[in-house]
Amino acid sequence: ALAALLAHVPETDSPTAALDREHLTLLDPAGVGGPELYEELGRVAADPAVLALYERLDELAGAATDDPRIAPLAAAMVAAVPDGVFAALPADGRPAGEGFKEA
Repeated sequence: ALAALLAHVPETDSPTAALDREHLTLLDPAGVGGPELYEELGRVAADPAVLALYERLDELAGAATDDPRIAPLAAAMVAAVPDGVFAALPADGRPAGEGFKEA
């Protein structure tokens, strides 16, 4: 499932996107989420707006923690993730994504 997802990820030079791909390779052998997670992530990867989010994240490298760009970007990132992604990440009896989504 991971190989299929990564095959459809758009090309980018974004350091943040590269880090996300590395994180995905860690989730796969751990069995986190299963095929449902990768199906949902495929929807995210297919969204052209995601590349713009990576660019905005890259622009924040080295930014101060009180940078006014952080809150709007965080909201945009949460909005870009389908609820199915959060639901596919179980942890401690509840979806692991709840804390991130609620933040």
